[in-house]
Amino acid sequence: MKHKFDIQDEKESIKKSIIRISKLLGKTPTQKEYKLHRTDNEFSIEPIFYRYGKWSNALKAAGLNPNPFQKPPKRPEIEEEELIKNLYLFSSLA
Repeated sequence: MKHKFDIQDEKESIKKSIIRISKLLGKTPTQKEYKLHRTDNEFSIEPIFYRYGKWSNALKAAGLNPNPFQKPPKRPEIEEEELIKNLYLFSSLA
């Protein structure tokens, strides 16, 4: 079992890594950007999740604003007539 101070040292090291990458990029890093820019002697994403639970919690601990949640693009509406036409088309292929 790790000592309380070891855990605090790990968290401090994680925060410093996130801040370093943030300064490098000039913005709050995404997980993907962190993975791309971290050095071999910096923590990977898995220990960050273990210590902070979520990426946004680690960002907040580092004094950064989490990136806004990006919703997937909205699906286009399909007219009922087109759905029926496609149903007939696909049923004739079977």
